[in-house]
This record gives sequence, C-alpha cells and structure tokens, in this order.
Amino acid sequence: MIHIEKKILHTVRETISAHRMFKQGDAVLVAVSGGPDSIALVHIIFTLAVEFSLRPAIAHLNHCLRGSDSDRDAEFVADTARQLGAPIYSDRKDVFGFQQSHRLSLEEAARMVRYDFYNAVAAEYGFNKIALGHHSDDNAELVLINLLRGSGPLGLSGIAPVRDGKIVRPLIHLRRSGILDYLAAKKMPYVTDTSNTDPAFIRNKIRHHLIPALQTAYNPKIIESLNRLGEIVRVEDQWFDQALEPVFEQCVLSKTDGKISLNLPAFNELPKAVKRRVVR
Repeated sequence: MIHIEKKILHTVRETISAHRMFKQGDAVLVAVSGGPDSIALVHIIFTLAVEFSLRPAIAHLNHCLRGSDSDRDAEFVADTARQLGAPIYSDRKDVFGFQQSHRLSLEEAARMVRYDFYNAVAAEYGFNKIALGHHSDDNAELVLINLLRGSGPLGLSGIAPVRDGKIVRPLIHLRRSGILDYLAAKKMPYVTDTSNTDPAFIRNKIRHHLIPALQTAYNPKIIESLNRLGEIVRVEDQWFDQALEPVFEQCVLSKTDGKISLNLPAFNELPKAVKRRVVR
C-alpha cells in the first residue's frame, strides 16, 4: 500500500509542478461524481492541501439521468465530504431536458450543464481553480476519437492539463489501472456508473473494444503513444498560434462587440493552413 500511494502522490506532485497548476492559497473546487477517478482525486487533493497551501471543497452535480442510481451517487459524495470534513456544493439538473431543448448529444449536454454548474459555484463562492479527474487513458481515448473524426491539431492535442488558468487536471499523467490500484490499496469505496459500459456511446466503444484491439494486435503501449502524440501536437499548436499572432493582427480591420472584420485582400494572400488558423 505504501509503495503505490507514494508512487501516485509523486506523479501528481510532479504534474502539479510541471504545469504550475496551483499557487499558495488557491481555493480549489474538486469535481466529484463518486466514480473511481474523482474519488482518488479528492482524496489526493485533500492529502496535498497543506503541502500546497490549498483550500479545497467538493462540487457534485446530480444529472438526474439514472434515477435512483443518480440519487445514490449524490448521497455517496455527500458521505465522502462528511468523512473529509469538506464543504460541499451540490445541485440537481435536468440534463435530458436540456439535451432535448438544445438538440445536443447526451454527452455534450451533460458536459455543458456540468461545466456551467462548476463555473457558477466557483464564481459565487470564490474558487479560482476547478480540479477534474481526467487521466491519461481518458486523454488517449479523446485523441483517438478526434483522429477518427478527422479533427485538426486542436482535437488531436487531447485534454489540456490546464485550461484558461482555471481548469486543472492533476491526474492527467496517471493510468486508470494505477488509480484503481491506489483505491484498492487504500480500501476506498467508489460508485460505478453503468453508462460507462453502454456501447451506444462512442467513447465506450473506443475504451472497451478499439483500444484493447490496438494493444493486442499493433502496439501494447498505445495509451502512452496517443498521449505522446497529444503532447507533441499541443505544444506545437501553441507555438504556431503565438508565431502567427502578428499575421492575425494584420488581417483584422476591427473588433467590435465580439465581431471581427477581416482585411480580405490580405487574408486571401495567406497560405491555406494559415487561413484556417486565422479563422479559428
């Protein structure tokens, strides 16, 4: 138990430092669904809170998609907060209704409602960081999904360790298997979302069928390879955006009320790849 805990905490410390996720005194809202990733995250954040001078709290959103199971998860997270002595902010949202009214996929609707909730809590109660439990398997799955969709560099870069200086993912360099080993060693319970095995969702097809097939037949380290691809693309994409900033400014005539007017003669002279970035 001591070995796996030290290994996990060491990796998370390095991740926090490498990506400058926290500074002293940060108020951190930890998103907790009750699943293994978020339970590991919240225990790790509370373990490291004194070391990094953090003020953590828990946020849980009941998506109301799985009936009594959703209510069970909410109660489980509330129990976790009580055990940790942590402040908790929770709410219920009709994600299915939001999906229907906005004509979105269920995954996209859930994501939008969830992030709106986290941002609203952070704004109202003064949290300057929101910690999410994504890990390297999640990142590999997203890179592969976006590759299959024909995405450009932004999609292939995967999940950013830090987004907008606010969203942080301290577990992003951990494997799912390592997180489960950590929970088992610490004898920490968690809940299981049955939708994570539903083949109707493309991510589940990728996770349970395509990636195992790639590991068996082509590359046993496909998770690591996809994460490396994402990191390479992310860093290069950021550099290109910075390098092309003067070109963007030359093409812009005005910026008013969120609307941008382009200098079309200058824009039309640009190479196709640069045009795409200017528009983006």
